[in-house]
Amino acid sequence: MNRTPQFSRRGVLGGTAATIVTASSASAQNGASSLPSFTRTGDSIPQDRAFWEQVASLYDVDRSIANLENGYWGIMARPVLAEFVRQTERINQQNTAYARTKFGADSDAVVSALARTAGVDKDEIAITRGATEALQNLIVNYNRLQPGDSVLYADLDYDSMQFAMEWLKERRGVGVFKIALPEPATRQAILDAYAKAIRETPKLKLILLTHLTIAPD
Repeated sequence: MNRTPQFSRRGVLGGTAATIVTASSASAQNGASSLPSFTRTGDSIPQDRAFWEQVASLYDVDRSIANLENGYWGIMARPVLAEFVRQTERINQQNTAYARTKFGADSDAVVSALARTAGVDKDEIAITRGATEALQNLIVNYNRLQPGDSVLYADLDYDSMQFAMEWLKERRGVGVFKIALPEPATRQAILDAYAKAIRETPKLKLILLTHLTIAPD
């Protein structure tokens, strides 16, 4: 089904919070932790500080540092961690019996829940282990490239994504072009650099744009 879903940052955050609270309820009922009450009205999310303090209290984090990165491993809330351990123990016990008889239905239920939260169809959801794997999959499986086409990325793109773009040269027979972004960066200088590269790159079919935050001049 081809359609354009209507997203809003507030709606996605609200739906995600609702999904997390709902998905964690079983663990909470088993005594893992008490969950804050959550009432969703339309696309609204709770605005009161007390609610979010309750949410924050579900996380065991190292308070000696201010961790501004959620890379590598996302920190789990205690109910989520308890459920993760429970499910890991279950799979460790049942092994292939679970994989062959129950995994498909469980996976489908998770995808359905994610699709409802995002307001899209199930076939628009793909689960990966992280943003790096997701972007690598998008780059290496892009199916509109032909030998002789060109792709473009910048020197400030994430290194794993640069490797994936370079991989296209060997496996897909395309020309790979890398541009150096100007420093100190300004909004107009960045736009001009990309505009120049787009004009000068022959048969350009794919551009990687990641990790670029441009403050207004």
